[in-house]
Amino acid sequence: MNFLTFVILVFIVAASTEGQSCQRYYIPKKFKFSVATAAFQIEGAAREDGKGPSMLDIFYHRVPGMVADNSSADISCDSYHKYKEDIQLLKYLGVTITHGDEPEGLIETGGWLNQDMPKYYGKYARLLFKTFGDRVKKWLTLNELLSVATFCYCGVTGQIGMALSTSWYEPASNSTEDIEAAKRAFDFSIGWLTDPMLKGDYPESMRTRIAERSLKDGYLKSRLPQFTEREKKKIKGSLDFIGVNFYSGMTIKNRVDFPYGMDQAEYDGAFEGAGGYGPQGLRKLINYLYNEYHVPIVITENGLGDGTGALNDTYRIDYLKNNIIPILQAIKDGSDVRSYTVWSLIDNFEWGSGYTVKFGLYHVDFKDPNRKRTPKASAAWYKKVIAQRYIEDC
Repeated sequence: MNFLTFVILVFIVAASTEGQSCQRYYIPKKFKFSVATAAFQIEGAAREDGKGPSMLDIFYHRVPGMVADNSSADISCDSYHKYKEDIQLLKYLGVTITHGDEPEGLIETGGWLNQDMPKYYGKYARLLFKTFGDRVKKWLTLNELLSVATFCYCGVTGQIGMALSTSWYEPASNSTEDIEAAKRAFDFSIGWLTDPMLKGDYPESMRTRIAERSLKDGYLKSRLPQFTEREKKKIKGSLDFIGVNFYSGMTIKNRVDFPYGMDQAEYDGAFEGAGGYGPQGLRKLINYLYNEYHVPIVITENGLGDGTGALNDTYRIDYLKNNIIPILQAIKDGSDVRSYTVWSLIDNFEWGSGYTVKFGLYHVDFKDPNRKRTPKASAAWYKKVIAQRYIEDC
C-alpha cells in the first residue's frame, strides 16, 4: 500500500492536559523513528584490531588548533568496546543507527578527486549489499555530500538514497529580488546535488551564473564542469529517496556587493544569508523537495547541541517537538515523509568542538574511563513519543 494512504492518519485534535489547551498530532502507522551517530565520533579504538588511520584521524592529529578543547576521537565514547551497551540504549528507545568514514589509503590516491573513487566505492557497496542486504533494505550512500559522484546499484534489492545537509532559505522580503535569491541559495546548496541525481544536470541558475562569473573573472570556460550526455543518463534517477540533515533555517536577501574573500557560493549565486528562521522552515523544505523531485523524504539528522550536557534537557525536548510537528504537518500537506532521525544517540566527539558541545539523548561521562552513559529527559520523552504515536503541543 502506498505510504501516502496513511496521510489521513495525521490530524490535529483538541485535548486538555491539566487545564491547558493542547493540540495532539498523530503519527502515521508506518512512520519510523531513529537516532544517528557516526563511527568516527563514537567508536574510539583508533589503532586496534588492524584499523588503519582514516581521513579524519589524519586531519585532527596533524592539523593543530582544529579542536576547541584540543581533544581527539581516539577513545571518544569507546563504542567499539561498548557496542552491546549502546544496542541496549537503542532497544530502550526502539530505533536504529547509521554513519561512516574514509580510509587513509584511498585519501592518498586523491579521494573523491580521483575518478576511480566511484569504482572503489562500488566494490565497498557491493560487499555491504551482499553481507547485509537480506536484513538492510534502505541505504544511505554518503552523508553530507560535498561533491557529486556516480554510483551503481550493485544488485541491491533495497532502496538507495543520500543524506544531504541543508537549511530552508526564506526570502528576507516579498521583493522579486529576494525571492529569486532564496531560490538561488537553494540551488547552490542542495540543488546542485539533487538536480543531477534526479533531473540529470545542475540547476539552470548554477550553469548560467557560474559561466558568467567565470568569464568575468578571466576564465576561458565555466568553472562548473559539464556532464556528458552519457553521464546525465547514468546519474538521472539514481536516488530512491532524499535524506535531509536539518538543524535550522535562514533568511536570504539578494546580494549586490561582492567583497573580496566572500563565500564562493554566495558570490556565484548573488545571495546573502542570515540565521534565525524557525522550525517551520522544515515543513517548507520538505514540501519544496517533494514537489520539486517527487521522491520520498527521510529526515536523517535533526538535533540540538548545548554546552552542559544537562540531564534535565527540557530545551532539547522543545526543539525536537518543534521540529517533529512541522514534519507531521508536511505529511498532512501531501508530502511523502517516511522517517525522522535524532542527532544524536549519545554525546560524542563533535568535530571541531571536541567534547564541548553535547547533542546526545544520553549523557556520556568522558572523565570516566568506563564512559558511563546516563539517559537524559529527552531520551524518556522520545521513547514515549515512539510508543504512543502522537505528540501534544500544549
